[in-house]
Amino acid sequence: MSDINSDFINALIPGEYVKIFRKRSKKKNISKKSRKDDLKILTLAIGEDMLKKSIPEISTPNLTSSNNSLHEETTIEPSPLVTNIEKTVANKVDKQIAEENKIGEVFITDEETTKNYKFNMIELDGMIQLINNKGELCGDAEDWEDIDDVIDDEFKNNDNIVLKPDGCGENILSFNINRNTQLSHGTYREYRYLEDHFNLQQTNIVTVEYL
Repeated sequence: MSDINSDFINALIPGEYVKIFRKRSKKKNISKKSRKDDLKILTLAIGEDMLKKSIPEISTPNLTSSNNSLHEETTIEPSPLVTNIEKTVANKVDKQIAEENKIGEVFITDEETTKNYKFNMIELDGMIQLINNKGELCGDAEDWEDIDDVIDDEFKNNDNIVLKPDGCGENILSFNINRNTQLSHGTYREYRYLEDHFNLQQTNIVTVEYL
């Protein structure tokens, strides 16, 4: 978890969540994982009421001091990341944001019930979110990183990311389902690794269709 999380947890004023996040989001040396951790903390910890209260503090630059001059903080333009978060309330994505940022669909079959579930894939600020047809956030997708280092090197790139075995060099995604769906919560992939055979095998439960 990234270092900023302690700031989020300890902050008492709702607006401080967004201020801390906005300042951090402008840094270029923040890792993708850190940004993802920060986004989860912001979207899940603030809650609907707190987020609604914090939006005017960063989106309405009309606060004035005693001499009718704008306060320094109100002159800062909100980053695109904060703008998207403002429109994501109570784990639900704004319809227009979802349509503009849709990159494809993923179909996942529940192995226990054999029921098929469809999720829209939307890319917000470099991270892939999964939503249902109601716009509710159901999970996210990320590159499959071989953290335990059990997969043979021929199936990975230099960043330890697992690649599809068809030779195209495309990363295999991990689809993490964790809310707002009857599909069993957990991680789903198009491929699984067979340690006994040192080989990748299709799971036949995940189908990805890009736009």
